[in-house]
Amino acid sequence: MDYKLAFSTFTIFYTVFDHISWSNPTMAGWISNGCILLFIGLNYRIYKNVKPNNYTGVNVWALIFSVIIIYSGYQNANLSFDIRTWDGQLVKTITATRSDHAVYEALKFFSYLLYFQYLNRVNKDRLFLKYFFYLFMAYTMVSDVNAIVYNSSDGSGYLVGDKFYVCYNNIMLAALYYMLHPVIEHDITSKRRLMFILFFSLVISLKTQCSTAVIGSVIMYFLIFKTKVTWKVKLYKIQTYLLFLFIFNILFFFFTSAFINNPIMEFIIVDILGEDLTLTGRLGIYAALANLLQDCPLWGYGLGNAHLFTKMSGIGPNAQNGLFNLMLEVGILGCIAYVLMMIKMLKLSMGNRFSYPIICLIYTMLVLSSIEITFPIVTTVMSMMLVLNNNPYSSQRSITIRL
Repeated sequence: MDYKLAFSTFTIFYTVFDHISWSNPTMAGWISNGCILLFIGLNYRIYKNVKPNNYTGVNVWALIFSVIIIYSGYQNANLSFDIRTWDGQLVKTITATRSDHAVYEALKFFSYLLYFQYLNRVNKDRLFLKYFFYLFMAYTMVSDVNAIVYNSSDGSGYLVGDKFYVCYNNIMLAALYYMLHPVIEHDITSKRRLMFILFFSLVISLKTQCSTAVIGSVIMYFLIFKTKVTWKVKLYKIQTYLLFLFIFNILFFFFTSAFINNPIMEFIIVDILGEDLTLTGRLGIYAALANLLQDCPLWGYGLGNAHLFTKMSGIGPNAQNGLFNLMLEVGILGCIAYVLMMIKMLKLSMGNRFSYPIICLIYTMLVLSSIEITFPIVTTVMSMMLVLNNNPYSSQRSITIRL
């Protein structure tokens, strides 16, 4: 076993994907920050020897995004909001993310991106994915067992957090398995296993009553098994990514009523998903959010602080829209840097079959981002796996077949 790689894999998993609640959150934070620093220390040669290459465009925008995270966190570190009852009694005080937390978020975001590029150069990308997949699978299995035996009245209280973390874990597990077995049309066993993962994802989504993840599981299935090659090629194009971003975030945000007020959408929302035509109050949220966004600084209110301002404005726990929730946190400048980083990664992945599982995940989350927040650090790090195996001299050349 490559122990250095194993520890690095564990660190990425623990500091990004593990959401199990600790009895002592402060201690958990110290351990997480310690792992990040040790990770950087063990892999310092990677960062010391960074030179201009094919990844330069990705790295420049990722660095700008990281700087914005730090600056925004510093500017908004002292903010707080008191939640009170109708008669003025204090329930609790919500505080903004500390500035040092913003530094650690930026550090792990940028250092993990460079690490993925390093894995690609030394042909250890597949070994990393194997370590990461088995670790993530064990975590997801424990999470699913908990979701099956535990009945939540409001979608929270699960071992790994709320129902969205529970369900999205299964969707990401499918993407990881697909990365390890990208030529499934020639491997019946792998195809059946991937189908089972997606089917179980659907089951868990129904059990936890997470209609968003039900849609996500179905979208992943169609993108993987039912999409024609010509359409798969189009999903790699920058124009397609920007079109999906525009339709499902910006256009949907401003014209939600027009989207849902037709017989087909009413049937899907009410009869199939069991939701109401306000999308569980989202129409009112979007109306209030428009005013909040007008006052948002160019650099945002700080990563992890969107809930503070949505609650202050009476909107709720978040913006219920991926792009605009990200805009609240890192501002229009941060969103531009984020999107340009994604565009650069898509360009690097052009025609790489190995990247298609992450392409499927990206577009699934793009669609879901119209009604949920799907651009947190978790899905961002998963998206950064686009840079894996883009080396034409990789030991896994057989899976980089042109689509």
